[in-house]
Amino acid sequence: MKYLFVVAALLVSAQARHLEAWEQFKIEHGKTYKTLSEEQKRFSIFKSNLRDIEEHNERYERGEVSYMMKINQFGDMTKEEFKATLTLQVPKLDETVTTFKAEGDVPDSVDWRKVGAVTDVKHQHKCGSCWAFSSVGALEGQVFIHNKVLESLSPQNLVDCARGEYKNTGCDKGLQTEAFRYIKDHGILTEKEYPYTAKEGKCQKQGGLKISGFGVVPQGNETALKPAIGVTSLLSKSK
Repeated sequence: MKYLFVVAALLVSAQARHLEAWEQFKIEHGKTYKTLSEEQKRFSIFKSNLRDIEEHNERYERGEVSYMMKINQFGDMTKEEFKATLTLQVPKLDETVTTFKAEGDVPDSVDWRKVGAVTDVKHQHKCGSCWAFSSVGALEGQVFIHNKVLESLSPQNLVDCARGEYKNTGCDKGLQTEAFRYIKDHGILTEKEYPYTAKEGKCQKQGGLKISGFGVVPQGNETALKPAIGVTSLLSKSK
């Protein structure tokens, strides 16, 4: 009987800890749910994710893995939901795009964050716009190298405007080469000029910074990748 009591006490303690973590999670990330059943479903997913994290961190304490984990804003999503919503669905690459060739001396190593060419981490929310974030991230580094000014550019500008003939579909999927085609033709505005909304909308305005051209690094070619990163700075990775 005492053994059963101890087991029950441990279960109650774990449930209370998970409930406290859940309430804190909702406050920290502004989470609300339309129905009680939806919240119960999300809480169940959250507990499962939290248990996985706790087990992983126990392995970290034993020296079996090299990093710790913690709950973030995606803690109420299943792995399948996360993958479907927040990973890039890559369309077929346009084979007419020019292969990129970097010019200049290639350093043995470089950290563009320390140089100052990388903006803060951004959050795309529940919009499949990673192609747009990837594109502007690469271009932000280029702008810094040439102008010595680091400024966030607008992924929303691409989500809303780089559609139609540019083959991108807003929050569904897109391709960085088509984003760069749009920027070459119409320019890209800053984040301040065209703020992010995490949803598709009507193209509000065009203009801003333009590029003269772009190219691709062949997949799996590390020889071509090294000078592209070392000399040119940040790249936009599509897969």
